[in-house]
Amino acid sequence: MLNHSVLIDPARLREEGIDSYLKKAEGFEKRKDLPRARVNYQAAGELALYEGKLKQAQKFFKKCEELESNPEYKKIFSYYSKKGNAEKALETAQEYYSQTAKP
Repeated sequence: MLNHSVLIDPARLREEGIDSYLKKAEGFEKRKDLPRARVNYQAAGELALYEGKLKQAQKFFKKCEELESNPEYKKIFSYYSKKGNAEKALETAQEYYSQTAKP
């Protein structure tokens, strides 16, 4: 399940930053392009986990849950939008990044 929230290569997304992905997501959502909006909210959520921003991660994964049409993915995003689960994911992600990610 963590493959939907932990970045294998964080540097790839960090170049743009959370605000950039959030702005894109909101723009796609306004244009009713919900799949692209969901992808950008997910990128923002993944970056928030990478940066240790729990509340932001929960918020962005909640948006993913709202926009996702696939029931299996909807469950995954719902899982990460709950505080206790997001805390576990954050802890696991931080451990992973400390062992694998380059500063």
